[in-house]
Amino acid sequence: MKMLSASPGLVAMAAGAILAVTAFEGASQEKPGKIAGSGVLWRSHFAGRAALSQGTNATRLKILDQLPATTALRLQIATNFARAPREFWQKDLPAGIPNAAELWRPIFEDLQVAESILEVRGPIGRTDAALAIQLSEDRARLWSTNLWKLAGVWNLGTPAGMPVDGVAGATGWQAKRAQAPNLLQFARAGQWVVVGLGQDKLTSAPGLLQHIGRSGRPPAADGKLLEVRADVPALSTWFPILAPYHVPPLHLTVRGLGDYVRTEIQFQFPGPVPWRSEPWLIPTNLVGEPLTSFTAARGVASLLGAIPGIGKLGLQTWPNQLTAWGVSNEQCRVYMAAPVPNASAAVSRLAVGMPLFLQSHLGPLLGDFFYNSNRSYLAWRDIPFVEPYGRAYTNAGQQFIQLGIFPLPLQQSPAPPDLFSQFGSRANLLYYDWEITPQRIWSNRLFFDLANILSKRYPQPPETPSKAWLMAVIAQFWKDPANPSQSVTEITQTGPNELQLIRKSHAGLTGFEMAALSVWLDSPVFPRYAPPGLVTGAHGTNAPGKKADRPQGVPKN
Repeated sequence: MKMLSASPGLVAMAAGAILAVTAFEGASQEKPGKIAGSGVLWRSHFAGRAALSQGTNATRLKILDQLPATTALRLQIATNFARAPREFWQKDLPAGIPNAAELWRPIFEDLQVAESILEVRGPIGRTDAALAIQLSEDRARLWSTNLWKLAGVWNLGTPAGMPVDGVAGATGWQAKRAQAPNLLQFARAGQWVVVGLGQDKLTSAPGLLQHIGRSGRPPAADGKLLEVRADVPALSTWFPILAPYHVPPLHLTVRGLGDYVRTEIQFQFPGPVPWRSEPWLIPTNLVGEPLTSFTAARGVASLLGAIPGIGKLGLQTWPNQLTAWGVSNEQCRVYMAAPVPNASAAVSRLAVGMPLFLQSHLGPLLGDFFYNSNRSYLAWRDIPFVEPYGRAYTNAGQQFIQLGIFPLPLQQSPAPPDLFSQFGSRANLLYYDWEITPQRIWSNRLFFDLANILSKRYPQPPETPSKAWLMAVIAQFWKDPANPSQSVTEITQTGPNELQLIRKSHAGLTGFEMAALSVWLDSPVFPRYAPPGLVTGAHGTNAPGKKADRPQGVPKN
């Protein structure tokens, strides 16, 4: 979900928001978002790096954008994505063709830095796609050459010149073939390149060209760094991972706002949002300083119930609220609590179901599980570095299941009263998340390394461009220890049929999302994530448990 170095990062953040919102939609009997037969499936406008550098807002994002580590990250993104198109279109391409990554790489380099507009219209199976991108003469020539070669390598047809009617000075070519999609078009008009792909007669690309002919450019985005409209229910045909969650159509915008970036996502449901307000249940006696993050959510029962394999836990009902918080420490000290009617009985069921649930995601497990029925305490022991546990806990008469990777500190200062008071008077608040971003980047990086160890994968090597970029972001966000970078995200119900996410941050993404993006980019089977056991030993010298040096600003134990 970040503009940080490229539009793919912000899309990642949007995906995280999508999964959060599904918590409040899953109870609906009607699937949201009717699939429009010829409607817009996706429309995005990325303002490009030039718009960021010319503006006076998003000042910290500008600094990150200029880092050498960010330049290296952009190259890694381009290199990874250059291998992905063949896999995405493999059903439409002949068997055995090369991935042509060397032809795609400069295209993905430019998509991260140049102003661009992408539109995809339905229906699925006969989509009409168009991309308009602002390029120099040299880069436009490179695009034309590479796409011309790609048409031959991928058997997309023999390219031939085509007229571009109604656009003075425009030139173009097209390639046709028998199979769908059977038409690829390329055109150069002024400072813009327009590429169209579809079946028989294209409409989106000619429309963009006509607008360029009249105005000298495609439609502008009114000062937004990024804008995306997506019919997620229709797109779930291409991305089945979204289908079980019944995500509604969304509208995402990202703007600079002084020192910050403001992210907004509107989710439009076809009927009333299936959520109703209830009193917050937060274990205030457990949450204490020094805090690095605090998250509270209500209405999450449907989201928990949709997690694959969750039934193995054996709980009779899913908690409808969750509270999570992080504590300042070199290690990933993260805790969670969920209110339940009978916490002791719930922990007893977890003692049987938790190993089964973890095995379904991590494969054969290290260590052993121990359950103390007298204390209602479950421990996962004899594993490297951490001491995961679950227990029953009562706060102000309310029972909770409380989980942690390490035992809670024996002594901690109470959390600021203002942290909890803001929840009481906001009946429309569904989700709240605050963090000190550099500490959460570090903590979540360790968390992903731990997950790799427990699933018998080696931690990803610390010297990759994405890992170096994480460390550079931490260093920048800790330059002023009295004012480290922070992020606040809220989801509220803003209308009978609408939820709204608003985030105020310096980079567009949370620490977890940045760490997850790095793990995804470093997957040896990108764009997929490596399943348990696949990459054991794959990184050679990076032995299990090897960690990067602690960056300045992250507290010692």
